Amino acid sequence: MFFTWDVGAVDKFTIHLGDLGGFGWRAEQAVLNVQFRAANQGSVQLHIARLLLPSPFKQLQQVAIRCGYIELAPSGVRCPEGRVSFSHEGFFVHRSLFSFSYHLETQALSFKLKLPGLAGGSGTIAGDFEDARWQLSISGKSFKLASLFELIASLGLQSAIGSSEFSFQGRLGIEATLVGQGQFLHTVRLELQLDEVGFSDTSALQVGEAVIGKLQLKGQNTQKGWEITGGMKLNGGEAYFHPVYFAFSETPLHAEVELTQGKVEGDWKIPRFSLKQTGVMALSGALQWGQQGITKARVQAAQTQIPALYQHWLKPFLAGTALGNLTSGGKVALVWTYRSPGRWRLKGFLEGVDMVDQQGRFSMSGLEGTFGWSTHAIPLTMDVSWRKGSLYALALGAAHFLAESKNNGLWLRQPLRLPVLDGQLLINDFILQNPGASVAHWELEGVLSPLSMEKVSQALGWPVLAGKLSGVIPRVRYREGVVEMGGALLVRLFDGTLVIQNLRLENPLGIVPRLEADIDINRLDLATMTRTFAFGKIEGQLSGELRKLHLVDWQPVQFDAKLATPEDDPLRHRISQQAVENLSRLGGGASGLLSRSFLGLFKNFSYDKMGLSCRLRRQICEMGGLGSINGGYYIVRGGGFPRIDIIGYTRQVDWPVLIKRLKRVTLVDGPVRE
Repeated sequence: MFFTWDVGAVDKFTIHLGDLGGFGWRAEQAVLNVQFRAANQGSVQLHIARLLLPSPFKQLQQVAIRCGYIELAPSGVRCPEGRVSFSHEGFFVHRSLFSFSYHLETQALSFKLKLPGLAGGSGTIAGDFEDARWQLSISGKSFKLASLFELIASLGLQSAIGSSEFSFQGRLGIEATLVGQGQFLHTVRLELQLDEVGFSDTSALQVGEAVIGKLQLKGQNTQKGWEITGGMKLNGGEAYFHPVYFAFSETPLHAEVELTQGKVEGDWKIPRFSLKQTGVMALSGALQWGQQGITKARVQAAQTQIPALYQHWLKPFLAGTALGNLTSGGKVALVWTYRSPGRWRLKGFLEGVDMVDQQGRFSMSGLEGTFGWSTHAIPLTMDVSWRKGSLYALALGAAHFLAESKNNGLWLRQPLRLPVLDGQLLINDFILQNPGASVAHWELEGVLSPLSMEKVSQALGWPVLAGKLSGVIPRVRYREGVVEMGGALLVRLFDGTLVIQNLRLENPLGIVPRLEADIDINRLDLATMTRTFAFGKIEGQLSGELRKLHLVDWQPVQFDAKLATPEDDPLRHRISQQAVENLSRLGGGASGLLSRSFLGLFKNFSYDKMGLSCRLRRQICEMGGLGSINGGYYIVRGGGFPRIDIIGYTRQVDWPVLIKRLKRVTLVDGPVRE
């Protein structure tokens, strides 16, 4: 039943309604102007000084509502089409289309407001309020992100959009529904459609361009707390979150999550989540956290192709390290578990894994087995084997690595036997602790069984040497990027020995490794050492020292070297004609006291002692020998018959030139002719 008026008597009137309200809303200083056109019909203008609504609107000022066609009844009022204007903290809506109805007895209010041109797109806001229950819906199409974020900021919701250091471009579609009762919000539904979205922070370390995708969120506030499900799909455009780059059109990203609120304030659980990057990896797991952070977690990665995983996720974080530029192959699966405080375990499963350093420093092929790391007291077994490998130019054979990890460390469970060329490196003891931390360190002890020096020299690009290389490795320690040796390293070489002391190696697998050492040389057999040289044959022993040796990027930059025949050498002292010529060439001198025609009469000569020294500084070698003579120095002092003296006259020589001469005289037959 509608109200009726005597239109002839009264055709318009004004009612000062004062303050009106219901659960979730309140209108202050409301004034109603009514004009009648026919029985039970008319037009209405309503002005409200301030309208209080649920968040995020909170309050609107100067609300002007005009309904050109309104129906009035004893139960309430209905406006199927009208226009509204209002302001909100600088944001102004002018003559937007709306509809509403209000029931006087139940105080039920429904409205729908269309906002064409809002943030460069179009939007609709609808609300239903009855008793304590209310529902608010927001729908929007093609919002310009830059304009939308300005609007959100004007609503006082800066915290909802994050830092103001970001700039945004592109467009956004929104579908959102909020359902509550009184001040209690119990249902949330949200869907965002990204349309070529771009963003950037001021440092350009977080950047997106033309991103296309969808985000969904559903939440229910139950007696136990919030239960939320969410999903994300990004399948277009690209983004960079330092240091990781995403090309969503090539490797789309999909994510799903379930979230529940715990009984204690600040406690949350994720009973299930998944993250899939097509063609790269697939993660799944669960976790929970409280006010102090994550308390429990489990994350597993399904078997993944290592090349894609390395290129997209590992390489950006490993840039500048020894693992920063690899060619890889094979598969890996991972399981990571965590329990507060700070205890975690990582276990991996390798299948046919290959790794090759593009700078030629190392390689591994055919890696199989399980690996891992544990900060728990309960040990985690590592059992890995490989088919072959290399360290710089040294070939490594197949091996089996059996160890265990606990308390953020690793220990061998059995000695590691690592084939090196035609010999073997036996590592009896190995300890690794706190990797990645400032206090990270490792220690090892081992024995090197005989290696063919011919194979070693060929592998390292040296002049071909004869004999065998072996030695005992004392306890070697690594800490803060530096390798140091606790004792003397004994190397057996050319039937003599090298004793290496004060060894210090910085950044061994880095871009510019540095090495320091002092070396004692004891009774090397020259016949063995020169047997395969084109340099020429020399018989006798050689001893000496190499002090203050400094290598940078494996190239010598400083040393003090002295080599000479030992005083009690029991071997015969003979030197070939070819060796005489080449030693003379190295020293920039001549074979003293003999003419070249007389020198040609003999193939071998007798000598008493030989010696040579070099003090290298700034790429200049200051040379010397056994003693001074006629402005020069003895390289070889003769003795017996046929006697020969070799005298050097060059006191300073460029180190690269000296190395070039040495290479030439060892790679060609006969003396060097320049």
